[in-house]
Amino acid sequence: TSTCFFLSRVGDDGIAELKRCPALIARIKTFKEINIDYLAVETQVFSFDERCFAELYGGMPPPAGLVSLPERLARKLLTVCSALHECPIVRFKSNSDTTIRMA
Repeated sequence: TSTCFFLSRVGDDGIAELKRCPALIARIKTFKEINIDYLAVETQVFSFDERCFAELYGGMPPPAGLVSLPERLARKLLTVCSALHECPIVRFKSNSDTTIRMA
């Protein structure tokens, strides 16, 4: 038997793919999403480990099938706030589609 921990949410497609393998399902004892989608670099520093900001600032769309960078960053920031038990107030420019999607 095995224990599986996922740092971020496993989507419906991922669950469906797992269900297609009964031999694997039979061996999984524990399946948890711990929702910590960031790297703790130091005690007061974290990183999202995102290296491609051209999509955000260059106006490039994400590759087909991938979540856009603003949405990925918003999800990762949500995991940080959740881990720290924080509920921040989000301010953004209403004339920017990117900031509206992130908020």
